Amino acid sequence: MHLQQFNITSELRQIGWDFYDPIGLRNMGTEWQSTCADEYDKYMCNAASMLKNGESVSNVADYLEYIEIDHIELGAGENTRNRAEATANAIAKYILSIV
Repeated sequence: MHLQQFNITSELRQIGWDFYDPIGLRNMGTEWQSTCADEYDKYMCNAASMLKNGESVSNVADYLEYIEIDHIELGAGENTRNRAEATANAIAKYILSIV
């Protein structure tokens, strides 16, 4: 089975900033756009690839939650799961729009 890997698109990047942003870099004002724009690209591409290859939205939300809690080591916040689910749903909607 050939697994499809997503490359970053402006839409995926924007989803990362609009729905995910676990570090809170957008709080830097507009500076994040020039200094940190690609901060979440890898995670958004992985999430999109997971969905494209048949993973459920729930599993993708689990992945994004893991990234925030364990990989970035921020721990679980009050809105961690909600942001992960909103991000996974937005990516799924994006993928449906391009197929």
